Amino acid sequence: MIFAVSDLHGYPLVRFQNGLKSIGFGDSDFLYVLGDVIDRHGDGGAAMLRWMCTQPNIELLKGNHEMMMLSCASLLENPETGGAEGLRGKPLRELMHWTDNGGGVTLNGLAALRESDPDSIPLVLDYVRRAPHYDTACVRGQDFLLTHAGLGGFYPEKTIGEYTAEELIWNRPSLDDEYYEDIMTVFGHTPTVLYGKQYEGRIIRTRTWCNIDVNVFPYADHAAVLRLDDMREFYL
Repeated sequence: MIFAVSDLHGYPLVRFQNGLKSIGFGDSDFLYVLGDVIDRHGDGGAAMLRWMCTQPNIELLKGNHEMMMLSCASLLENPETGGAEGLRGKPLRELMHWTDNGGGVTLNGLAALRESDPDSIPLVLDYVRRAPHYDTACVRGQDFLLTHAGLGGFYPEKTIGEYTAEELIWNRPSLDDEYYEDIMTVFGHTPTVLYGKQYEGRIIRTRTWCNIDVNVFPYADHAAVLRLDDMREFYL
């Protein structure tokens, strides 16, 4: 079975692992994580990323929060150089942009991870760097396109390779946007509650796309997982 989840934002690792077990996810299944594992809550997703590095049947796609973290990679890799106090200009602006968007808990989580597992930070950063901005899958004859934020600047003749990272990780579609006729596009990034109170904590499905960001915190307090084989929704 093929599953997708998005925007975990510090969701507790053990709770997530137990949730996956509860829906029957096993070694023969595959999970796409559509970005934004990190920031905002708990340990900022540090333990989640470290665990995902070791899981051959889980693939991370980059989200805008992972991109913000990577913009501060030198600080994470070389904390002994003076930390944030020594930053000036663009590196300082990038750090402030990240922390303003919830990156502070991730900084703390990665610092704690470094203490317990000194080799973990290079592994985590390399894992995130290698994560693609999109992927495709064909499940039971249905083609899927998986991105973090849908498709900015969409038009039918535009190939997926023509989209910029910005269009794939920062886009916010409207309810009446339509994508490829013969491909179901699955994404997160825009909490479904922003489309209306009636969508709070729930996946939104339209004719050509599916938004699975149920805004784990503070609205839903649960993660939503979509099974692509039959489009069944699970709420962990």
